[in-house]
Amino acid sequence: MIASSAARQSLASRPCRSTYDTVGEFYEFMQTALDFMANKFGDKELFSGDPALQLSESEVVLGGAKPVLCAKTAKGACEAIISQGEGASEESENSHFCRFRHIRDELAALKKANPNFVPAHSAAVNPVLRRPPQPEGHVWIEDEAAAAIVDVANASYQTMLRLLSYSYNVPGPSAEKSLAVDLGIDLMKAMTLLGESAARRPSGSVSGCNAGVSFTALRDSACCRATPARAASSSNAWRSWRRAQRAWIKPISASRARPDCSAPSPPALNAFPR
Repeated sequence: MIASSAARQSLASRPCRSTYDTVGEFYEFMQTALDFMANKFGDKELFSGDPALQLSESEVVLGGAKPVLCAKTAKGACEAIISQGEGASEESENSHFCRFRHIRDELAALKKANPNFVPAHSAAVNPVLRRPPQPEGHVWIEDEAAAAIVDVANASYQTMLRLLSYSYNVPGPSAEKSLAVDLGIDLMKAMTLLGESAARRPSGSVSGCNAGVSFTALRDSACCRATPARAASSSNAWRSWRRAQRAWIKPISASRARPDCSAPSPPALNAFPR
């Protein structure tokens, strides 16, 4: 959904509310704004982007993942988000509020049974992989095994972002677009394992403080633009990468060895060291 230049200028000139009492209120306001803009400019002028660049059910299995073509479909997308728990107006077991409340209740029960229970690892705040010029407020990860995990996690995070950004530059439905989305989602799952592994390992520089993912990325981390030649050449390369992906995320020894992408029999993701 890409508004035309006239619509963008009109939106920029109008005062905007910066806060909302609830997420549901935000989506209600968004739907009202969509009706207002559609009545003022018309759907054709307001939704002028290429719908083939959007994600759809052809690429991702998510309820409500349908192309936005007009105000009606845009409001339908809002309703899908609300129904899935982002801003439900009524109490719902699927709402984020109820899920967080259940977590709160579980924590209270665990603390009652064991007052010394701690629900999380002592992960670092503002971890860095290199000695910072100003160490105040940073945790330098000196432990080699932990640093290796964080290094892989950072690379996975940047690659995930580039793949998902790339998918929005490839018209769909196509195998290339689906592959980019699949790989990006797979890396999201890998990030969970990498983050858990880092948080369980000592930082090596601060006693009692574990490591953590720093999310450091290269400055040039923008997605690659899709071209017919690149699409043809990258498809086979990405398929090869997908086959090697599970081997890429394998147990890393304390010698700080880097992941091996050539292992013929890669382990399952749940074999990753925790």
